[in-house]
Amino acid sequence: MRPVAVINSMKSHRPTGIGIAGEVLASLLPAGVGLISSRLDHWFAAINDGPLPGVVRALLRLGLAQMAPLLFPSTTRLLFTSHHAPLWRTGRHMVVLYDTIPLQFPNQAPMQSRYFRRALPRVLCCAERVVTISAAVRDEFVALGYPLVSEAIVIPAWSAGAEMQQLIPIPRARHELLVVGARYPHKNIDVVLLALEQLNRATLAPWRLTLAGVNRRLWAKAWGGLQYFERLGWVRVIDRVGTAELAALYARSTALVYPSLAEGQGLPPLEAMAAGCPVICSDLPVLRETCGDAALYFPATDAAALAAVLEEEIDHVLPDHRGRRAEAARGRLAVFGREAIAARWHEFLDGWP
Repeated sequence: MRPVAVINSMKSHRPTGIGIAGEVLASLLPAGVGLISSRLDHWFAAINDGPLPGVVRALLRLGLAQMAPLLFPSTTRLLFTSHHAPLWRTGRHMVVLYDTIPLQFPNQAPMQSRYFRRALPRVLCCAERVVTISAAVRDEFVALGYPLVSEAIVIPAWSAGAEMQQLIPIPRARHELLVVGARYPHKNIDVVLLALEQLNRATLAPWRLTLAGVNRRLWAKAWGGLQYFERLGWVRVIDRVGTAELAALYARSTALVYPSLAEGQGLPPLEAMAAGCPVICSDLPVLRETCGDAALYFPATDAAALAAVLEEEIDHVLPDHRGRRAEAARGRLAVFGREAIAARWHEFLDGWP
């Protein structure tokens, strides 16, 4: 099998979800096949971590992606782990697409949205192969006017966190909710805050929420936003969380709430399942694809429905229902585990001459 150079344009010391997924791709490829250029990693990290405007970072990432093929022998295939990829035909490169969020929420990331509309069609035309991390993402691209993505191969992303284990047992709390990742508006934590307020108006035992990885400015409302809930003692905010601390949060929490309005796959629910933490998701096709019967679902904008699901889960659910979800979770973790994802990459590359 020919060597494959893994080019992670989102390399960073503070990586986003795409950057994290890209960092592990080389390790998923067959032994001796995956290559990494420390020089490219250094340059991309300098761009992503530097004090540059977003437009400048995007242009530099795209420019460096055009140069990347020149750094590898012509016999080496190239795997671009994000949409920053050559605008010319190399005859040997593939591109991974993670989500359609810039198209669904153009005001959230205007530069990315413009890139998707103007440059991504050219990127797709030039790539030899396209990979999406879920069937839902593939179908969304096609529905949004990118017909070339209909031929994409689906290979889910893998997270080492989905195989984390809590070495020291921690008692699971009764009314402690967890939300992981709220740095963008589509993460939709407003619905969780509203549900929390409804729950705490109706109970003497207050519910509490930990928000791990949050951009506070997005929820700095005129009426107080996060600070209002923090003053009441209902919300704790952790701006950044390490792997061990995150594992402990999953192990302790009553449930992970994943209220996103859009996702590419949904790795935190898998991480929570690995720690035995119940998962409650917004009812999106992609989250159904990832979590199956291992999660509970609610309409993404319906706080009352979320509050009802939480009350049912804590106070009324039967033990055998929890047992069935736990069994389903083990099945999902097998489907999205390292060995399963690595096997899919091996099969894909083996079929590419």
